[in-house]
Amino acid sequence: MTSGTEVSHLVVKVESMADSLAALAVRGIEPVDPGQERQDGLRTAFIADPDGRRIELVQWPPGHADGMTAADWPEEKGDSDE
Repeated sequence: MTSGTEVSHLVVKVESMADSLAALAVRGIEPVDPGQERQDGLRTAFIADPDGRRIELVQWPPGHADGMTAADWPEEKGDSDE
């Protein structure tokens, strides 16, 4: 059995979550998961393609670097490099 070879979901950066969701709603596409809105301004929502594959919409907070950085993956409690 091979593990870790399937894509769990696709991520698409949007400039405005509200505008993107409104444009999708006009086309009959509604979120399957409202995602989250963090205090720092990060916003996410999930839609699905016709085959049910999840697509995550991400609106980075103001001042965030383009793309993901190591800062987006803080170490979890108990993790160490030892």
